Amino acid sequence: MQDYEEAIKFLGEWGTFQWLIIIVLSLSIIPNGYLPLSMVFLGDIPPHHCRVPFLNSSYGGLGYNQSIPTEELKGEIILSRCRRYTEKEDSYSAYIDDTEGCVDGWVFSKERYVSTIVTEWNLVCDDAWKTPFPTTWFFIGVLIGSFGSGLLSDRYGRKITFISIKALQTLAGFLLALSTSWEIFCVVFFVVGLTTTASYSNTIVLGSEILNKSARECFGILGVALCFGIGYFILPVFAYFIRDWRTLQMGLSVVGLLYMPLCWYIPESPRWLITQGRLQEAEAIIRAAAKRNGITPPEKIFHLEHSAVTSETSTNVENKCKYTWLDPLKLDNIRNITVSSIISVITLPDDIIQLYLSSDTEETENESSGQEKYTWLDLVKTTNMRNVTVINLTAWIAISVTYYGLSLNISNLDGDPYVNSLISAATEFLGVAFVWFVTHYAPRRFVLPFTLLLAAGLQLFIQLVPNELSGLIVTLVVIGRLALTGAYAFIYVYSSELFPTVIRNMGLGVCGTAAGIGSAVSPYIAHIGTYNNILPFILMGTLSAISGGLSLLLPETKGEKLPEFISEVKPLQGFGFKLRCDTNSVDGNVGSNAQTEEEDPNLTRQFNTLNGIDCLR
Repeated sequence: MQDYEEAIKFLGEWGTFQWLIIIVLSLSIIPNGYLPLSMVFLGDIPPHHCRVPFLNSSYGGLGYNQSIPTEELKGEIILSRCRRYTEKEDSYSAYIDDTEGCVDGWVFSKERYVSTIVTEWNLVCDDAWKTPFPTTWFFIGVLIGSFGSGLLSDRYGRKITFISIKALQTLAGFLLALSTSWEIFCVVFFVVGLTTTASYSNTIVLGSEILNKSARECFGILGVALCFGIGYFILPVFAYFIRDWRTLQMGLSVVGLLYMPLCWYIPESPRWLITQGRLQEAEAIIRAAAKRNGITPPEKIFHLEHSAVTSETSTNVENKCKYTWLDPLKLDNIRNITVSSIISVITLPDDIIQLYLSSDTEETENESSGQEKYTWLDLVKTTNMRNVTVINLTAWIAISVTYYGLSLNISNLDGDPYVNSLISAATEFLGVAFVWFVTHYAPRRFVLPFTLLLAAGLQLFIQLVPNELSGLIVTLVVIGRLALTGAYAFIYVYSSELFPTVIRNMGLGVCGTAAGIGSAVSPYIAHIGTYNNILPFILMGTLSAISGGLSLLLPETKGEKLPEFISEVKPLQGFGFKLRCDTNSVDGNVGSNAQTEEEDPNLTRQFNTLNGIDCLR
């Protein structure tokens, strides 16, 4: 069939239609900016202590210092949060030295919040583990949601799936505010996570299939990334003026509700319609776009010589070809696992986007020409491939844990959490600008280690800063998060260039899954900050340092030919050395060898041994 880009070239590079699609699709991303981090305010833990029945005063009132022992928290002496003295008589002046738990509940400070889910359901002391649990469920939903959304979108169409998911996301937001128990809150927040990743994936797919090349790049930079940052910015602003968690969640959900009328301006994907044999509907959409741009379309947009393809797609429709839930596990559909993360890819150069989007076609062509079919085991089949896979997995886990860990830990820092969140949101814009610059001008193999080691150094340095210098601590955290924002966006580019074409989607799928696991763990690392300010930074800094050090060994890819087969994967590189790894005949291609330079075997063996890497078979 004629190239789709050529068929719609008469629409022009820019016009009213392109700008309308960019604006409407980008605005749909705003809820995704605040939903993952809303628990910073919905689930914050106010200062609290045990309730004493005959003392009806508010938090820290008169009489409590005689009824409740003290404890040290973050270097400060406060009333115990989980223990009180055992009463000896009915008088508040008579106690014994024994203590007991808060059998009558707790009194929470209302200085900052009217209510949170913590004050609503007493998620403290023995139930403190329940506070980060909804966020963990949210990220599990994010991990799972990409499977179902991809299947529904491929079967029923992009537009109907997009509208359904946005409606479900908005409805789930309102239901979250109406939750009557912690258990219901967790279930609904899980659904919110499902819709978050599904919303991402469908927005990216629609934008990439409807828009032309130059418009797609603008869609990513000025659209998706900007609106994601705006969504994050909205969260602390709303939270500052709305101190009750239910009202705050309602207010955030209204943002999604206001977007719903705009959904009707989004057309179905012409590309998808063509694959379904519905050429007349596809042409109608292109003609409507031409009319909006003030352009007269040709008499026939998709020519008759394409009937072979049309016949084939029509036959599939007539035969009612059904897909199953196992299809997302097939090689040509594996991008459903990580498509929710392509927001970061699409903010980068368009050739990288095309590299990712075209890999399915390349794999299908390879298979149809009789070449070997690849499995998940090929990711660790050879030494070179195994090294690249392991280091990438380590980096993806470290970045996701640290990125979300720093974001969720904002409320545990000294200073105003609203101001801290606003500053943190600003790093989204700076991080994307940073990655855009380095992908054009800096060597690939030094960008990832630089961002990870910078973030690690700043986090580990925090333990040396006195608590009195809270402003400096916040500054270090913000700069570290800026580095992680850049790393999160950059690693999609780097990983897509490191994995060979034949298993690129599988590689990115495994990495996306690893990142999802890291995200699910991050709420509990941030929760440690309620007891110890420094320990989360030590844990995340150490993990970032390890992954940053390992990523120094990855090979350079900028300006180099991308690997097509496993045998073309480059060996690891040390400081001035290449770690020789033989991968002959892995793909069954004669003469394909990733290592072509002459090296001293003894020197190579000695260097590899020192690095603990057995590259010689």
